[in-house]
Amino acid sequence: MTIAALIAEARRDFLDDYIEPYRWSDTQLTRFALEAVTEACNRTELIHKSKTIHVLAGTAQYTIDPYTQKIFYANLALASTALSQTTAAAQDVIYGRAWRNAAGTPRSYIREGRTFTLFPKPLVNDTLTYNCTSLPDTTFDIDEDIEAADQKGFLYWIAYKAFLFPDPETYNRLTAMDYLAMFNSVYGDPKSTKYLHATQNNPMYGVLIGGRMC
Repeated sequence: MTIAALIAEARRDFLDDYIEPYRWSDTQLTRFALEAVTEACNRTELIHKSKTIHVLAGTAQYTIDPYTQKIFYANLALASTALSQTTAAAQDVIYGRAWRNAAGTPRSYIREGRTFTLFPKPLVNDTLTYNCTSLPDTTFDIDEDIEAADQKGFLYWIAYKAFLFPDPETYNRLTAMDYLAMFNSVYGDPKSTKYLHATQNNPMYGVLIGGRMC
């Protein structure tokens, strides 16, 4: 289903707005539809991507795109095993602050927001591939990136935002809240920015320090 088809269905089945002149413009409903995708992606793992970073000898830090959410797997083309995720705090405890200057074959990485740091610093050029969940990016295609079964809930968000829009002819907060509850029932409750950052930056299975998983 394309965004246009999603909007057409919302007009017909949710908004009773399928005869021109429309009460809600295509521009408005397109914005609400894209908001729905982003909101759903922040609540559940909808879009999965494989992305690459061109690694340069002597360079440990890289900036990843703003759409990357949780990284599940990362490996270098020249390495035989995947990289493990750790944290700067754990590195300080295990190696002391000198770890930032160490060079060798990378075996782990640190994620701090959009900053991706390899440890140790690579000695040769390489290609890093990582698998992640993602927000809709500049190449987003609703049919390629999201399963059809996961798209229907977007209609609830479109209706929620449409009826919440401050227009005296269409505003209906009670109806809007009903549709928001339906959206929540499909994709879960909203997550705070603090929670999202913590789940992205912290290793999924913890960090081993002194024989204990922390």
